[in-house]
Amino acid sequence: MTSDERYNAYMVRIWQDGSTWRAQIMQVGSNERRFFTSLGQLCLFWQEETVVPTPQPSQQGDDTK
Repeated sequence: MTSDERYNAYMVRIWQDGSTWRAQIMQVGSNERRFFTSLGQLCLFWQEETVVPTPQPSQQGDDTK
């Protein structure tokens, strides 16, 4: 894996509570847990976690003088 690659592993639990689906994820290694009260919230979490940053243009001065 190169230095610009990211890797996260999660254990996911999904269950139905009445008419509502709920979810819990646990990050493997740190055991950090997050709970979601809808599958939509879980999907938003995955979208935020997998955003690829856009490279910013160089902020160096103009060398064409």
